[in-house]
Amino acid sequence: MDHMSGLTSQRVPLDLRQQALSFLLTGQAEIHRSTERIKVFQNWIDTQTLGSWMYWVRRQNTPCAAAMIVETPGRCGLLFHSALNDRCRQDALALAASAATADALAGLAYIQILVDPSCCDQQELLEGCGYRLLAELAYMQMDIGGVVCKVCDELKWKNFCQFDQQLLESVISATYEDSLDCPALTPLRRMGEVVAAHQATGVYRPDRWWICWKDGKPAGCVLVNDCLSENRSEIVYLGVTKPFRRMGVGKALLEQGVFYAKSEQKSVLTLAVDDSNHHAKKLYDNFGFRLTHRRLAYAALGKRI
Repeated sequence: MDHMSGLTSQRVPLDLRQQALSFLLTGQAEIHRSTERIKVFQNWIDTQTLGSWMYWVRRQNTPCAAAMIVETPGRCGLLFHSALNDRCRQDALALAASAATADALAGLAYIQILVDPSCCDQQELLEGCGYRLLAELAYMQMDIGGVVCKVCDELKWKNFCQFDQQLLESVISATYEDSLDCPALTPLRRMGEVVAAHQATGVYRPDRWWICWKDGKPAGCVLVNDCLSENRSEIVYLGVTKPFRRMGVGKALLEQGVFYAKSEQKSVLTLAVDDSNHHAKKLYDNFGFRLTHRRLAYAALGKRI
């Protein structure tokens, strides 16, 4: 336990977890007022089939802050915390978040939280807990119902049902060379963990994970999963290997993704891109994707592999 200004921090005991979850989600420790929200959140945690770390801070046995980290596939973590308000002081929340983060980083590659750019207090809190601004993410989407696309015949294509994971890992690794897309994460995870994280995004569709070849060499990949919303698909990763950049391969990968999403009657294609990745943003803009919103990706980073 740590003590600061009369505040006591501890990992939440199992018998008090429901009460702590209620405070985390609603700011109220009364379980009966948030039973359904607790159930939904707990069910989501259970689907991860991994671990979680939950800490709270109390003053005279009364909860005043809570923070939780949920492990997701690929040795990543997501940070959740109670809202900053009169019942939850910033120093108490910083204590809870710092304790949960230190505990979880013993086994995780990194922990991430997405923040609305207008939430200055939350940004200050996270920076005080050792989180760093990793990227400003631009979320984009495109209505593909009326788009006419075809498979690029100049490239050779195979989907993940036709090649092994070792090849996929080598191609993704090659696309990371001099990439502008969240480069700080590259040295933190093995490629198998990267693939596992992509597989856990939305609804995994190996038949729509494509590698393309040009002149007999792998030139890039596009990984498209379904969203939980029935009419949407998401590009969870797109990358071009360095020798084949500025040669139209990125556009061909996008067309491949659109073509097969449309073949299954999807009407919207979504993606997220690091706002500093100017080449990728220009590609998506020119293709017809439009910005829907932005989020700041803050992360606490673990040890390099």
